Amino acid sequence: MSGRRRRSICGLCGEHADSREHFVPRGLWSGPLPNRIETIPACGSCNAGSNGDDEYFRNILVLMFDQTHPQKQALFVGAVKRTFKQHPGWAKDALTKMTVQRISSPWAL
Repeated sequence: MSGRRRRSICGLCGEHADSREHFVPRGLWSGPLPNRIETIPACGSCNAGSNGDDEYFRNILVLMFDQTHPQKQALFVGAVKRTFKQHPGWAKDALTKMTVQRISSPWAL
């Protein structure tokens, strides 16, 4: 093997990668991150471009289901409220498109 470093390729667009993108968004944790979080090589543009998607995804997950979970409460009081203040249209969009639907599967009793 030569002494050259391999060129890292962005896993999202195929261009030169100069950073790493977290496979599971860091915004899903309010405290210390787990020991191992999978990442993929990413260029700066793709890495920065997914930040808004990560925030939106986190906010929707926090608003769903069990509202008594301590991790969800911590995220809602902190990061989610800050995001909704910065992007008031996101809150309106989430609330107007949210519907209650019955969840069923062939395996449900």
